[in-house]
Amino acid sequence: MRQGLGSLVCGLIASVLLVTLTSSVEEHAAGATVCKQAYSYAGLQGSAVVAGIRAELTVLTAPQVDAGHVAGWIGVGGPGLGPGGTDQWLQAGYSAFPDGTVQLYYEIALPRRAPEYHAVESEAQVGESRLIAIREVSGTKGAWRVWVGSGPVSPVYLLTASDREYVPQAIGESWRPSNGPCNAYAWLFHSGRVALRPGGAWISRGKKPRYEWHDIGYRVKRIPPDSFEASSR
Repeated sequence: MRQGLGSLVCGLIASVLLVTLTSSVEEHAAGATVCKQAYSYAGLQGSAVVAGIRAELTVLTAPQVDAGHVAGWIGVGGPGLGPGGTDQWLQAGYSAFPDGTVQLYYEIALPRRAPEYHAVESEAQVGESRLIAIREVSGTKGAWRVWVGSGPVSPVYLLTASDREYVPQAIGESWRPSNGPCNAYAWLFHSGRVALRPGGAWISRGKKPRYEWHDIGYRVKRIPPDSFEASSR
């Protein structure tokens, strides 16, 4: 989820996301970590454009959400990465909220529209794993769909000017509406794969990610050859 619940070229991804996905926590002298009113991230972004991303996501521990939300997701697109600098993305994964609710979800953001959050599974469980995929479908350039397991869970969405433009992302996320204790989570992204053409086969890219985010208070633990854990410290 982004604000409101990463290229068109790789250079644009870099410039936008390095500003958007900045550290939003500070360490106090006493040793406590406090998050500011902002987003914090831990995750990876691929180095080349793709037509899909897939991973098995696992809820490793019960998220502890003091305020706002946490999420672990795979996706394409991002803030400012739609036509004319508009926001455009499609992401899917797990989310959690202060009341203890954990959901399997996907979110679609289209230019000049508010992001739409869709719960696929309203009461997900700790220890649960799901194989989640976002892939461009064959036949229509820039048309994408979300899959869980072997079946689609979303309609086909047209992401304008997205064909051969977006790089894959796998991100652990926390958002707080005000300063306070950092929210806690632990997501496992297992056996990451990409598709290089619409409707194409899933392959292991085998390349070093272009970016790794580990904002203060959060971390990425690599698990070779193609998995990692994103979690709070």
